[in-house]
Amino acid sequence: MDNEYLATLRRNELESVLALLAKHGVRGGRLLEIGAGTGEQARALSARGYDVTAIDLEGSRYASDRVWPVIDYDGSVFPFEDNSFDIVFSSNVLEHVAQTEHMQREISRVLVPDGIVVHVLPSAAWRVLTMLVHYPWLVKVTAQAILGRRGSGRAAPGTEERSGRFGGGRAALWQRVLYANRHGEHGNALNEAFYFRRARWVRVFTLNGFRVVGLIPSGLLYSGYALFGHHLSIPVRKRMAALFGSACHVFVLRRCNRGAKGASVK
Repeated sequence: MDNEYLATLRRNELESVLALLAKHGVRGGRLLEIGAGTGEQARALSARGYDVTAIDLEGSRYASDRVWPVIDYDGSVFPFEDNSFDIVFSSNVLEHVAQTEHMQREISRVLVPDGIVVHVLPSAAWRVLTMLVHYPWLVKVTAQAILGRRGSGRAAPGTEERSGRFGGGRAALWQRVLYANRHGEHGNALNEAFYFRRARWVRVFTLNGFRVVGLIPSGLLYSGYALFGHHLSIPVRKRMAALFGSACHVFVLRRCNRGAKGASVK
């Protein structure tokens, strides 16, 4: 999956994020993006009027393709003072974090008391579809290799690098090819659909002092491989999402008042 194709998907998902923020009365402010990658979404958010700061790991695979000033950090402590941001945003990041509780504490620390958090996270539908297309993808890249084509058989970011982005190791090349690997830091390819359930993420947020105040599907369906890529248009992917489920969920969170219980979403 090339960066251009990935950026197309992320730009469309960002529209869902912006609509949800507007619904909650948020149309600007100091925004921190965690795991910003190339900075494509940070740039888009800045163009919409947000005061954006973006961070990612120094060793990010996107470092050489950045289109926005992304601050390198150690993957543990955010290099900012307490109460620095009105909004914290991440897109397809938390599933790659081994120490989820620690990152939730860091998010809470840099967020102003009445701030808002938005996480875009892969769904069970994404996990199942990615498993189903693994071997068709393998046939595709094998045929391309035989024909001497280069580059277009690359797995999606996060599928290829299971991720070293925020902890954990990389699977050996032969393992990635022969069978579908897990995408995130917990479970395996067979049971990740359980880890990517909405209810499971709601529980994670609640246990770490947040309440879910908004939750919508991203409205697009795609897998972790560029099996069809641009050959399936955004309108087609939207129709597929309506039938089979979206590739991602969009969560909006606020910190719980001391002593209050987090919201429950079924």
